[in-house]
Amino acid sequence: MEGLRSVMNAIEQKSIWDLVFPLRHNRSRAGKDRPGPPVTASQLPGIWATTGLALERTVLADRRGVMARVRTAMAVARTGMAFVRTGMSITSVGAGLLVYFGTASAGWSVVNAVLIIAGLALIMDGYRWIVPAERIRKEYPYCYGAMELTMPDYGKPNRAWGTVVFDHGEA
Repeated sequence: MEGLRSVMNAIEQKSIWDLVFPLRHNRSRAGKDRPGPPVTASQLPGIWATTGLALERTVLADRRGVMARVRTAMAVARTGMAFVRTGMSITSVGAGLLVYFGTASAGWSVVNAVLIIAGLALIMDGYRWIVPAERIRKEYPYCYGAMELTMPDYGKPNRAWGTVVFDHGEA
């Protein structure tokens, strides 16, 4: 009975359709004339501007998703660069030992050659990470010039939202 009573109360309240169709499309049974828009504290949430708010939130979430993918690509490029730096260090150590000590000892020459080959393998693996990640990074405008982020305030219209600008060192 309580559920039926709450449904009947909701039906009797003025809705958004009463504002859209002011000729009292559904007010004949209520018998009450309530002028003005139906914005009251008793209105259920989700009636006013839900489509616009949902769309704006979806667009913001999509932008954040794209930026997250770009940040991931940049992190992959940094990891690849770390592999390249490590490989260059290992290769230079192996080559330096090979040049300094020569090939007098076959065992140490094999160790030095293994260091050089391992370093070159790390360098190639690092470039295998860097090249696609840099290609992805260059496709998006988030890494060049100033980046402007919208600071949403869902209590205001989106044209009144503030922005934050990151200008990469120009001060």
